[in-house]
Amino acid sequence: MKNSLGIYISNADGAAIEVKKRPHALHVISIRDYRDKTAPVDKVAGLCLSMLVLRFNDLDDVHLSHLSTADLAKHGLHYPERGHIEAALDYAKDKKNLLIHCSAGVSRSSAIAYLIACSRVGPTEALRLLNSSLHWPNNRVVRLGAEIMGNPEVEQAIKKWKSDYQLNSLTTIVFPEKTSCEGV
Repeated sequence: MKNSLGIYISNADGAAIEVKKRPHALHVISIRDYRDKTAPVDKVAGLCLSMLVLRFNDLDDVHLSHLSTADLAKHGLHYPERGHIEAALDYAKDKKNLLIHCSAGVSRSSAIAYLIACSRVGPTEALRLLNSSLHWPNNRVVRLGAEIMGNPEVEQAIKKWKSDYQLNSLTTIVFPEKTSCEGV
């Protein structure tokens, strides 16, 4: 768990283990599905230097573009919004040893970690934080972060990185075209 940026990506269970291994050494961003009130890291929260909890689902513009935010909310699903990304970037500003986790440690956490790294060193260097066999940053989170930072290269670099590694969405949810989220 060593990298020059001091930014670490994990899944929910791994985050709790890391905090136990490194008591009072990590700041944590805990990203949870909207309905999840707790995460394993909550049991060791007293061992974190600080913790920010964000609640949004791993939804992408492409996956559910034909459904409204209101339709999704009826079923407990919430898009990542600008406020989530702004909160993460503000929280991380002066922090070293930052652990970012989501449920699987694949999409939301890697996107937030990448954006934080971009705010510190730029997109090219930030890409080194990602492992192509583990991470697939959420496109919506990256797009919103690029807009907030006013730097289109942040989004362009991820698109190129994904293309270079021929990564496909691991979390595609397919709904019939003219439906609500009924049954979800």
